[in-house]
Amino acid sequence: MKKKYFYIIVMIFIFTLFFFKGIFDSEEKDNSIPTQKTSVGAYIHLRGVFSSSEFNPVKANIHGRIVELAEHAEVVKKGDSVLRLNTENIAEVIERNSLDYMKAQIEEEILKAKYDFTEFKEKKQIEVFKAELKHAETERIIELSKPDSEEIELLDIDIKNAEYDLSEAQDKCQRKKKLFDMDFISKTVLKSYKNKVYNSKIYLAELKIKKTIRMQGLDEERKIELQKTVEKAQNLVNTSKNRMKRRLEMVKKQIVTASMRMKEKKFHLDYNKKEIKNAVSKAPSNGIFKIRSYKSWRTGGKTRLLQLGEEKWAHDIVADIINPNKMEIEFVVNQADLHYLRKGMKAEIKIPALPTVEMNGKITHLGGIGKDRQKIDPTAGAGKDSNVIVYNAQIELQKTNPALKPGMSAEITIPLNP
Repeated sequence: MKKKYFYIIVMIFIFTLFFFKGIFDSEEKDNSIPTQKTSVGAYIHLRGVFSSSEFNPVKANIHGRIVELAEHAEVVKKGDSVLRLNTENIAEVIERNSLDYMKAQIEEEILKAKYDFTEFKEKKQIEVFKAELKHAETERIIELSKPDSEEIELLDIDIKNAEYDLSEAQDKCQRKKKLFDMDFISKTVLKSYKNKVYNSKIYLAELKIKKTIRMQGLDEERKIELQKTVEKAQNLVNTSKNRMKRRLEMVKKQIVTASMRMKEKKFHLDYNKKEIKNAVSKAPSNGIFKIRSYKSWRTGGKTRLLQLGEEKWAHDIVADIINPNKMEIEFVVNQADLHYLRKGMKAEIKIPALPTVEMNGKITHLGGIGKDRQKIDPTAGAGKDSNVIVYNAQIELQKTNPALKPGMSAEITIPLNP
C-alpha cells in the first residue's frame, strides 16, 4: 500500500512539472514574438520583412466560385490567365435569355407584318368608300343637271331599242305558245319566254320614266335623297381614315413595346456573354502571383489563403501581382521607440538569407495609429492581446538587388545621431 501511494505521489509530481513547464513555455513563446526588442542609444536595432512596393490587384469580374487559380508565389507574365470563376449558372441564364430574345424578335416581326396588313386592308376599304362617294356625287350632278339634246336623243334611242326588244320578245313568245299548244315544248320553256317579255316591258317603262323625270327635273324629295347619299359616302370615307389611323397607332405602340422588350433581352444576353468572357481574369503585369489571405472563422480565426471553391463577387480582390524588382522593408516600432524616429532617417540593412549583402535605405513611413502587437505584427501568433502597442513603418531602399525575394527578413540598424 505504501508503494502504491508513493507511485501516485510521484505521478502527481511529474504531472505538475509538465503543467507548469507548459505555462512557462507559453509565456516564453509569447515573449519571443518579434516585437523588435530595442536598445536605445546611438542606434536602434529592429527586424523587418522585405515586400514589394509595387503591386497590381487581380479582381474577380463576375460573381461565382473559384474553379481555377494560379499557384501562390508563381511567376506570371502579363496576359496570363490566373483566375477563372464558375460560369454554369451564367450559361443557363444565357440559354434562357437567348430564347426570350428570339421570342421578342418573332413578336416584333409579327407586329410589323400586322401593321403592313392593317394598313393595306384599311387603304383598300378607303378606296372603295371613295369610289362610292365619287359615284354618289356624279349621280347627284347628273340628275340635278338639265338634259341637253344629245342626252334626249340617247334616251330616245334607248327607248326605241327597248321597244324593239319587247316586240321581238313578244313574237318569240307567241311562236312558242303555239308550239306549247301542240305539246311540242313544256310549260317551263314557255315560261322563260314570258319572263323575257315581262322584263322587256319593265325596262321600257323605266326608260320612259327616266326620260320624263329628266325632262321635268327632280323634286325636292329626290334632291334631299341624293344629298344624303353623298353625305353618307363622305362620312364613310372620313370614318375609315380615322379608323385606319387609330388602328395603325395602336399597332405602332405594340411594335415600340416589343422593340423595347427585344432591346432589353438583347442587353441582358450581351451582358451575360460578356460575363462569360470576364470569368477569366488575366495578369495585369509581370511579377509574382500572391494570393490574398483571410481569417477563417471555421478554423478558429486562423489566417489562410483563398482556395478553389471560394465564392467571390464582382470586384473582389483575389490576389496581387507583385513586382520583385521594386522592394521595400516593412517593420513595426514599439511605442517606446517611436519618438526617436523621423521620416527620412537613414537605415543600414543586413539580410540573414544573404550574409554578404549590405544595403542602405531611409524611412518613408511611420504609422500614426498604434495597434496591439498581436494585430499588426505579421509574425505574431494568434491569441489574446499582448497589451504591447506597436506602429507600422516602411523603409525605401536606395538600390535594389535581384537576389531579394518578398518575405525575406531584414535586420535594420537606424543611427540616431548620424
